[in-house]
Amino acid sequence: MAKPDKNDVIEEFTHAYTSVNGKRPDIQAKSGWYSIDGGKNVRLAQIQEMTAALLAVSYTHLTLPTT
Repeated sequence: MAKPDKNDVIEEFTHAYTSVNGKRPDIQAKSGWYSIDGGKNVRLAQIQEMTAALLAVSYTHLTLPTT
């Protein structure tokens, strides 16, 4: 399995985060760890998981009927 490109992962996360939250995230990188909006430091694999969760939320918002 190929190692994910960090720039691609960050770009995908930024897009998903912006779609859900309406603003770009503040991402700080240091020694392979990433802090998003001043939160807990996470690794790149966790950012991929967060992206999947954000995309699921975004998809749900697009497909749920409004009353």
